[in-house]
Amino acid sequence: MATVKYLSVKEGTPAEGYWDQAFIADLLDGLPDSERTVVIIPGAYQAPYINIINDELSQYPKVLVFITSDEEGNFPVDQLSHPDMQVITQYGAEGSMPLGYTPQTRPTLKKQGYIEKYQPYFYAGQINHVRREQMAEVLRNMGNTDLFRPSNGFAQGLGINDYFWELAGARVVPCPPGNVTQDSFRVYEALEAGCVPILDRFSAQGNNDYWDRVLSGAPLPIISDWKDFPQVMERYQDPVLRNRIFAWWIGGKQELRRVIKELLNINEVMSIVVPTSPIPSHPSTEIIEQTIKSIRHHTAMDIFITIDGVRPEQEEMRADYEEYVRRLLWKCNFEWENVTPVLFEEHVHQSGMMKKVLEFIKTPLVMYVEHDTPLTTDREIDWGEIVKFILSGEANVVRFHFEEVIPKEHEYLMLPEQDKPGYLATKQWSQRPHVARTNFYRSVMGLFSEKSNCFIEDLAYGNCVQDDWNNWKLFIYAPDKKQLKRSINLDGRAGGRKFEKEQIW
Repeated sequence: MATVKYLSVKEGTPAEGYWDQAFIADLLDGLPDSERTVVIIPGAYQAPYINIINDELSQYPKVLVFITSDEEGNFPVDQLSHPDMQVITQYGAEGSMPLGYTPQTRPTLKKQGYIEKYQPYFYAGQINHVRREQMAEVLRNMGNTDLFRPSNGFAQGLGINDYFWELAGARVVPCPPGNVTQDSFRVYEALEAGCVPILDRFSAQGNNDYWDRVLSGAPLPIISDWKDFPQVMERYQDPVLRNRIFAWWIGGKQELRRVIKELLNINEVMSIVVPTSPIPSHPSTEIIEQTIKSIRHHTAMDIFITIDGVRPEQEEMRADYEEYVRRLLWKCNFEWENVTPVLFEEHVHQSGMMKKVLEFIKTPLVMYVEHDTPLTTDREIDWGEIVKFILSGEANVVRFHFEEVIPKEHEYLMLPEQDKPGYLATKQWSQRPHVARTNFYRSVMGLFSEKSNCFIEDLAYGNCVQDDWNNWKLFIYAPDKKQLKRSINLDGRAGGRKFEKEQIW
């Protein structure tokens, strides 16, 4: 585990236990040990002690410093001094990291589980400055007192369980500013619950640049006049838009975690891509759950789930698919570790999704596992040996076979003269689970046009067969030639159309 130190040098000021440290603690949770020590400093009351803090930091050869709990931005970040230091500040005058949610948020939401969105919006909280008063006037005029619950003071309203139940059941959450900045715990509580937070452009003091700095480029609605709330709220009743925002939030957290890993010099060797698209069993998530479970049986490395849009020919499946996506996102957020959803609003097929997700992957290797082709869990896979084999340059791709032996009708695709101990050389590309060099995969995707919309296998197969094998170096994992099977086919399409004629190469 990464070494984390909470630091306070002011007498009577605790170093930890602040609500706004919960988000950082979750991002750091489970990270392996690093040569760089993580130091978390609550900054609000420690500005006069900067020299003592620098002395404390000097005992560690390398540090990653988080400045938290400093909404007013009083801590002199620019006066921190250390020969090998990285710094991340949370809100404040120069903050670049979101405030995050309270410590009760994720445990409570996870315990209550997935629930349907049964109400258009929900607000419970103080009305204690002009921007909140303007919001409150609009919500009162909307006339539903069950959806608007003003309180008399901070944390003096609904109990925790009731609050998060009502929040999780809402599609939209109005988020007026806190006392100093536009930020508040409510924004991230809403995002964690799969709601759309509607942000305020202005703080109580009239500042308007906060969101451009902290959540630049976020697909979140920001309003300048609370009279616009009913119209904006109505737009985000659309489940497609809500899923887009939930996926963005989960992906953003995972990207921030990857940035922290880089700052800590924690390098991983492989990422996993799992594509998913509409199938008859949706909205059930049973098939992809089995696949993710099989991957996690073998490795804890980062998974990217690429979520395709709905093709026009399957429009009748849209409602079930959007509900499936929402359930899937919930699992990404609360049940699975290190899983990033990559959501596509239009149908771009395997080729389009893979080209896009490869832009995010920085590991030298990538594993591809279709959503209905889990790995076997009753046989070991020597991942260290596979990684070594591919990184050595002897192979570009190692496939996991779906049958015990090579079928006779496929023997002509085998190249026994190129076999290596534990691996069978082949000219047969398959989209069944496989591990490849990431840069090689990028070159394979270069075979597809910019507008390609097709199965990867349907184009790569022919190119692999016809090309010089040394350009592909494709192998089947074979520690035992009579027990090749390392993947299962759950047949998600269930006999449905493949839409081969509609493919664009």
